[in-house]
Amino acid sequence: MPQAVNLSPNKLNYYSGKGAMWIKRAGDSLWRHMGDCPSFVITPNITRLEHFASLGPYRYKDQSLIAQRQMTCAVILDEVTADNLALAFLTSAIAAGNPAVDHYDYRMELMAEAEINAALRFVGNNAIGAALQIDLPLVTFAPGTAIQLIQEQYGTLEVNGEIVAEGTPPSFGTAYWNITEVINP
Repeated sequence: MPQAVNLSPNKLNYYSGKGAMWIKRAGDSLWRHMGDCPSFVITPNITRLEHFASLGPYRYKDQSLIAQRQMTCAVILDEVTADNLALAFLTSAIAAGNPAVDHYDYRMELMAEAEINAALRFVGNNAIGAALQIDLPLVTFAPGTAIQLIQEQYGTLEVNGEIVAEGTPPSFGTAYWNITEVINP
């Protein structure tokens, strides 16, 4: 399949995003596949501090400074596994049960954590356009999205997180454009 190029116009640069989501909770050494995810959204947000001069008959903006940078993300999960539920229910306390005796495979204490810290990785596998890899080293997941357990269609779980900047200079993560295999920095 022909590859996208960093030159426009070129119809090979059109994009139809598909790919896989991976998570590595704080303290874990291995990435865990999150299953089928129909949506992964990153939202950057800039807050500006604006100054308006009042020297004339009307005010006018004479300066605008960036006061704050932040990013959030939202992942919609099709697969309601114990690990995905634990992320949505904010718990790391997953206990294995004995189905023959306990009548369940896993038990979890709901909202046992105030937040969950993890790294997220998106690896693109789209049919057209450059495949992307996005690595977010620190995402803080906290409550904020309803968990809908009765639905008329296939069910999904949505988890939202704050992407935290780290390092000097501060970085929210890394994006790799037009990858041919997974990048492990």
